[in-house]
Amino acid sequence: MTTLLPDTAQLLAFISAGLALNIIPGQDMLYVIVQSSHGSRRRGLLSALAIGCGTLFHIAAVSLGLAGLLAAVPLAYSVVRIAGAIYLVWQGIAMWRTGGQPDEGSPGHAGQSSGRGMFLQGMLTNMLNPKVALFFLALLPQFCDPVRGSMGLQLALLGLIFCVNGTLVLLAVSLATHSTSRRFGGSNTGQRWLKRIGGCVLAMLGLRLLLQRGQ
Repeated sequence: MTTLLPDTAQLLAFISAGLALNIIPGQDMLYVIVQSSHGSRRRGLLSALAIGCGTLFHIAAVSLGLAGLLAAVPLAYSVVRIAGAIYLVWQGIAMWRTGGQPDEGSPGHAGQSSGRGMFLQGMLTNMLNPKVALFFLALLPQFCDPVRGSMGLQLALLGLIFCVNGTLVLLAVSLATHSTSRRFGGSNTGQRWLKRIGGCVLAMLGLRLLLQRGQ
């Protein structure tokens, strides 16, 4: 299995490039920051892990050759992009409207359901962003070589490395954001405004995605 990976120098270059890209604020990081800035620490961590799981979906699509459809069929790309944009705007509006209300349900089944809902929300936010799949489609093949064996497995392994590193970055961002927000927005009024600002950020991300043209 290790022969599927590039040599040490190339692998280190890939990891370094991946980490550099992961620390640049983008839609996923902004989403985690918004979710971590209000509610419990659990909310932010779940969001970061959910984004990581959503990324695995895109990696699988690239490994199986499905992501190429988004690049080859503009209509498919547009449908996914518009669906993702609408979902982000809907999340933003919902967050604004619930400003000041508790984030977590009562212990027991309600809390578990809330956790599942937050996780699914984060996954869908990532999965409905077609630019993630196109990003992997452009990056991963540069570090693959047919001589080393199955291209699909090489893409999957490199994608998994990128995903793990990216998830660790998001988890760190989540913890840092939560700690900072507790310090500066611990009051009910502060939490209410953090929610509303977060709702605006999500809605603007959705509008930005909706207004983007082309790939």
